[in-house]
Amino acid sequence: MNKNNKMKIIMPIIFIAIFVMSSFTTASLKGTTVPDLDKVITTSAIYDSEYYVEGIDLYPLRGTAVGINIAMVGGETELPFDLTTYGNLQMFSLIAANQKAWQLYSMRRFWDVPDGVAMMLVFRQQTADESLEDGKEIKEMMESIYGVRLNLIYGQWHSDGQVTQLVYYGNFVGTNDISDFVGNFTTYTPNDGFGAGITYDLLNDAPVKSMSVTVIQGRFPFIGSLTPDYIPVLECSWIDPTGLTKTGSVIDMNLTKIMPDLGIVSGASYSNASFVTMELPYIVDVLEIDPPTDNMYPHLNRKFEWILEFDINFLPYKISREYADIHVKYDLNLTNLQYFPQVIGEMSLKNTLPITGEEDIQYSFTWENVGNEDAYNISLAYGEFGNEMITGMNLPVLNPDLTFNQLQVMYYNMTSGLFTSTPLVVGPDVVSLQGWFFDDNTTDWFYNNQIIPDADFDLIFELIYEEESFLELDQGDFDLVNYTNVWTLETTIDSLAPGENVTKEFTIKNLPTGSYTFYNEPVETAPGIYLMTPNITIDWEEYITIFLRLFGSTLHIPEDQVRLTNLFPEPVTGSAYYYEDADGKEYMGITNGLIYQVYDNEAVVIGKLSLVPNELGNKVYRFDDTVNYTLELTNIGDTDAIDIDYILWHAFVSDTHDVEYFHPILGTNGTYSVIHPGETVQINLTSSARTSIGIHPVFAIFGYTSDEPEIDPRDDPANIPAKLMEELLKAFENNSVLLLLALYNAYNQPIFSTVEHSTVFSSMDFGIVIPPLNKEGRLEPTYPTPEVEVVTELIYDGNLSQGDEIVLRSSVTNVGDEPTNIIFIQRIPHELTPLEETLVVTVDGVPYTEFDVAWYPRSNLNMGVGILADEIRGPRDADGIPLGVNETIVVELTLRVNTRNPADVFIPPTEIRYRSEFDMDETNGINEDVDTPETDTASLGQEMISSTSADLIDKTFNSNAITLPTDGASTNSWGAYANSLSLVLEGLAGFNINFIYIGVGLIAVTGVAVLIYFRANGKKH
Repeated sequence: MNKNNKMKIIMPIIFIAIFVMSSFTTASLKGTTVPDLDKVITTSAIYDSEYYVEGIDLYPLRGTAVGINIAMVGGETELPFDLTTYGNLQMFSLIAANQKAWQLYSMRRFWDVPDGVAMMLVFRQQTADESLEDGKEIKEMMESIYGVRLNLIYGQWHSDGQVTQLVYYGNFVGTNDISDFVGNFTTYTPNDGFGAGITYDLLNDAPVKSMSVTVIQGRFPFIGSLTPDYIPVLECSWIDPTGLTKTGSVIDMNLTKIMPDLGIVSGASYSNASFVTMELPYIVDVLEIDPPTDNMYPHLNRKFEWILEFDINFLPYKISREYADIHVKYDLNLTNLQYFPQVIGEMSLKNTLPITGEEDIQYSFTWENVGNEDAYNISLAYGEFGNEMITGMNLPVLNPDLTFNQLQVMYYNMTSGLFTSTPLVVGPDVVSLQGWFFDDNTTDWFYNNQIIPDADFDLIFELIYEEESFLELDQGDFDLVNYTNVWTLETTIDSLAPGENVTKEFTIKNLPTGSYTFYNEPVETAPGIYLMTPNITIDWEEYITIFLRLFGSTLHIPEDQVRLTNLFPEPVTGSAYYYEDADGKEYMGITNGLIYQVYDNEAVVIGKLSLVPNELGNKVYRFDDTVNYTLELTNIGDTDAIDIDYILWHAFVSDTHDVEYFHPILGTNGTYSVIHPGETVQINLTSSARTSIGIHPVFAIFGYTSDEPEIDPRDDPANIPAKLMEELLKAFENNSVLLLLALYNAYNQPIFSTVEHSTVFSSMDFGIVIPPLNKEGRLEPTYPTPEVEVVTELIYDGNLSQGDEIVLRSSVTNVGDEPTNIIFIQRIPHELTPLEETLVVTVDGVPYTEFDVAWYPRSNLNMGVGILADEIRGPRDADGIPLGVNETIVVELTLRVNTRNPADVFIPPTEIRYRSEFDMDETNGINEDVDTPETDTASLGQEMISSTSADLIDKTFNSNAITLPTDGASTNSWGAYANSLSLVLEGLAGFNINFIYIGVGLIAVTGVAVLIYFRANGKKH
């Protein structure tokens, strides 16, 4: 299960310490002010699924701490409630969290939720009102079983499929209920495999923990039977503060130290799949891995994976392993990263453009080591060629030994089979044929004076033509390797010393040219007299041109480079290659992309990007240093390239060497007016070193237009050769409409005149980024990051009644070492009305007025939501309020009591969204959000609308995303929370007091101004 997706939906949950003031005690007052939990507990049920999969994720954190997350999906689990009677319930999830000490060990929580308990329900094929009724029953059941109090705070209903989603959250009632939940959780887990390592003491002693009990009605993903199961999913996360051993900058991780009850590290005996993964928070020097990791290149993204069990019945293989331990040792010292190979790869053409008929197309690859260490095993696998691309394109041409004479008459005696140029009397046995071929080799008419059997006479006309192979691949300096009928050009360079370069080439031979005439079968013009005439003349240049326009704008550039100009535009990325340093660590490079046309005058621009060495003479930069780049653009074409736009990008590379995602380097974009044929221009650019600590790959994306004002006559659709159209229609007779559309699209936008190429990659260069100098005094390298503390205060004077006012104050302090932007989200119960005109914002005591507020209306869920940010352009587009290091932003809002009846008012915690300019995807895997788009986003509060009837309105309580500022930010949203409050608006009989619940405790308010506050993150400031 993807816990990150789930946490986006489930809203803040609360767990709060006990505060008791005045002379009242929890025991004497709790029974009067908490929900009635006397409901009969529903019978327990066994949830059983066909498959069982388990996994454990390890995240080294600050100091010697390590974070652990375990997920167990499927199998058999007995739970103390029976949900099978709710046939329309698709998903149930109950989460308990106690993460108060999280900030001592990591900047982010495992699950982006505040402490407490939350429940999510998803119903299908029933109305919203029916779902609300079922949800109320399940809520009361969970309150009774687990000793919690839950409040409905979010709802979503879609008419399509009648899907309802409800989210509840609240806090525990008893002081020991979180411990009781831990005890219950350990009874649900398996007693084999990873579950055997989850004990009551292990979880209860952990300073940070969260647990999830989920039931999903459906098939097991990808492999389940057709009959839906009730699939149980159990997850738990905790932190072991001393789980790692540190000696200086060297760290040891042993799984059996973290989970000693595992004994032998193995999957459960009944598991279909068991995995262990470990994600390091920094680029490090890995010293030992035992046993070896299963992923091939873990150092590229610091992720290790071990497969203990893999046995899925539809797969042909099985893995079953056990280890005495899983051990990783690594060094956090990055200051020795001064020397490493840097291989730049460039691809070009040796041809002088334009490339016309009867020419060979010569591809040239050059690799140069611009680093300060030798590079080894530089290897390139170029493209995927089909068999027909290896042997060439076979096209029919006239027999070169024959010359056609339209006036020549030949005679054929059908009885004797004689074929002769000697005149014969045409009659029942003799026919004449006008128009024939002279055999240049025999200086005679083709087949003259020969006996030809009647059955073979038709073969004469086939022999007029022969097939010739065009566009044949000459592998040149490359090896041609066959991977199951897919051919690849491969080459390896054993080593490159600094400053050394090597060039290798391959060739596409025999580009078609010339005109070829095709002849009809003889036509009978009179009894016994036949006439043979030319049918059509085809220009192979036109034929290949149309072929390219239909199936791609480039010639013989395989999959990783093809840009289908008119039909499916794609970036032209270049080709990946790999090389190693002296220790065998593998690096990746990408050559420049290359787009060109044949038979056409055009611009062809090649890009090369270089990182300029710093003052130390190498490419090792500290975080926030200024990095200088040189973008070199060369026009190898024969017309002007105009309007050349460019921007630099960071690339992030996966362990399979795929480029996973990119982020633009803001402030590096620009436009260059014109680059003439044969001209090279250099563009100097700068940015701050703000990417992953460690490897720093950068490339440029540029676009340009080929300036050729004349329109090629082939761009006229009327000039599509008739025979080619006829043959294509025959081949695609079942899809003739689609073919005609493709032909139209191919000709609709001329690509042989003014050509626009929008997304072409330059070559890629690498550097290394290490932490700022002032960070190296710590025990491990770190990076700038904001950290916030959230304090909530509820201020009012004396006893409360209808019409009285309360001040809700939220304070956020940036205790980190990087500026950030803050967005406030606060849910308001319907018993309280926010007075918008009373909203006051200050930053370090100075009024701040440049902010926007968006209020979403109340609903049957008794909760509206307010969003406060620097600028809100729409429900999915907002900028946070700037907050510097050690600055505090305070938001005060007055709430009016609008109910006269005694009420227990639940005030959810303030939710804070903020961001870092440092990329968290690459630095801290904890709570990594795999669904975060490339733009910087955070999760906003859910939009509420007021209708409660499914018959009146399509309820769409949509989750809204905001776009964070784009000034270098490249991170997931970070969350911080205050704690929740439960406010009893009228006191006990005979007492003129009110009560404020903070968790299970309470504070008695007696007629004097009281300031209640607490800290959310367990960290003093």
